[in-house]
Amino acid sequence: MRFSQGITEHADLDAVTGARIEAALRRQFPAFDDHLATLTGPGGTQPLPAAAALLAAAGDAGLRDLALAVVSAWYTGTVGAGKDAAVVSYAEALMYRTVADGQVVPTYCNYGPQWWTKAPPEAGVSAPEVSKAPPPATTGIPEPKNSTRP
Repeated sequence: MRFSQGITEHADLDAVTGARIEAALRRQFPAFDDHLATLTGPGGTQPLPAAAALLAAAGDAGLRDLALAVVSAWYTGTVGAGKDAAVVSYAEALMYRTVADGQVVPTYCNYGPQWWTKAPPEAGVSAPEVSKAPPPATTGIPEPKNSTRP
């Protein structure tokens, strides 16, 4: 979990989902324990650097694929690809957090029957200012009211 929090830069990751990801990664990467110890440092007690630095260190250690597999698992909710892919999460996948203010996790029936007919949630954005156009320029001399033309 510590490495996952560091590489995704999300401190509030779900522990149950983390356990599922770990179990799936252990099947995909046989030397997972050794690799994880390399990624998190000895004893796993030192503070981890920012995600970019963690990824660079993983690349230097030849473990870039494992580090990216961890990130991918958290964001997509799956580990692996093709017939060997394992779904470890759906609703908790991080990819849904970026649009959570206006879009729920896609399911068969988001908000009940005909949910799309309701007004969308507030986006927290003010309406654009509408400015009136200036009156058109006049040409010539204006005629006074009640004047008669010859």
